[in-house]
Amino acid sequence: LMTRRSPPDVMGLETELGVQHIDGLHDIKDEILKTSLLKEGFFEPTGEFELKINYWLPNGGRIYRDMKMWEICTPETRTIRDFLIWQRAMERIIVRAVRDHPEILIYKNNVDAKTSWGSHMNYTTTLSLSQRIDLVLPAVLEKLITGSGNLRTYGQYDISQRAKVTTKVHPELVASINPEGPIDTSQENKRFLIDGRDERTDNHREYLFHHTSNDSNMLDNAEWLKVGFMRNMIALAENGCLPKIEYNPREAIEDLRHLTTIEDIQEDPLLTQNRWHIRSMPPGERSALNLLKKYNDRARSELSGKDAETDFTIELTDYVITSLQRFGQDPNQLYGVLDWVTKRHLLAGKMKNESLLPNNEEIRSVNLEYHCLNSGSLFQDLKSMGGIEIVPTEAEVRNAIMNPPTNTRAYARGNVAKQEMSKFGSNLSDIDWNTIVLHTGKTIRLPDPRNNYADILSEILLRTR
Repeated sequence: LMTRRSPPDVMGLETELGVQHIDGLHDIKDEILKTSLLKEGFFEPTGEFELKINYWLPNGGRIYRDMKMWEICTPETRTIRDFLIWQRAMERIIVRAVRDHPEILIYKNNVDAKTSWGSHMNYTTTLSLSQRIDLVLPAVLEKLITGSGNLRTYGQYDISQRAKVTTKVHPELVASINPEGPIDTSQENKRFLIDGRDERTDNHREYLFHHTSNDSNMLDNAEWLKVGFMRNMIALAENGCLPKIEYNPREAIEDLRHLTTIEDIQEDPLLTQNRWHIRSMPPGERSALNLLKKYNDRARSELSGKDAETDFTIELTDYVITSLQRFGQDPNQLYGVLDWVTKRHLLAGKMKNESLLPNNEEIRSVNLEYHCLNSGSLFQDLKSMGGIEIVPTEAEVRNAIMNPPTNTRAYARGNVAKQEMSKFGSNLSDIDWNTIVLHTGKTIRLPDPRNNYADILSEILLRTR
């Protein structure tokens, strides 16, 4: 396999959503959203095997409904900043679609009683599935900096929502993982801490790392860390530079549960901090923050200077680790930086100031509304009040609503979808991440995610019109 020292340069995010009718009318909320998206004029494939609700957007992204859940998917991007821009644009698009329906609320939820929701980050990597087992410990540790927070009715506070529904570590640690065929890629795959698929990209030189155990984040800095920290760990692993830390990955699920559990949301922050350790490791080596620092220090020594975003990720991670080390003295230093800290501050403050219990209806409302995307929601109000850093500019997000990135194959895909919206008539049957299919059955392939195919775009547009 080829190796490279630079972090992955193609990435994208799938975010599963909760769509709620304020009157609990579950039978009509999906139809309302579908009708609203149809009015936007987005392209719907007509292929026989397509999902019943599936839209391709002029910015190269996708909105679809699968397994009773709505999902937004960013186009492929090559920088973390671009990822954030198009992620915020996708959120804006789904909310804008229901602007005439204030009774429809859209949430970036992570878990519910029936299934696992969350945020699935995709990276191109040279690491095969078996090699990704080295990422198990970093994947456990990262939940301290990427968790979105959740308050249970009996007072326990989960730093990471996804950690609580992760039940498997890695396919090679599961004794009987579909021995007579390929690894299961269905909903059950989302229970893995490390991706359960060994999937080649279309150029056959790389794999797709579909990292399914992420929380959905609201804050830009938290979203940046979710992408950037694992991006750096992948680069270290590709080059054989991860720190040599003795760790038994079979203990990862129990370690994950312990690390991300605060027994009582209002307990002394110093007690919480003192329990941030990997229980399965020897006492002198188990500090989660020390382990995080060891990984980040290695990223600094091996990856610094590769690009400005990698350097910023290293500095931001270092700042967060240092702040968490001071959590007992200043639990709110990371307000506006980490979602779980910000959400904990809001909930604990309201409970204390108004003498409310965790199962109080107002507290449950705040616990959920923090993740609401609609205009006028709790989080949108927090942003307008200041104290929360906003990375993409308003102009960048507005541009990304209708336009794709110019440096990935999303450029070709988005422009084809944009032409479809013009209603000139179409020879187009289907769009996928790597193909465009004509009604004649002819397939135009876009195998290289780093190619914008600008040199053949005019021909593609002519053939699909």
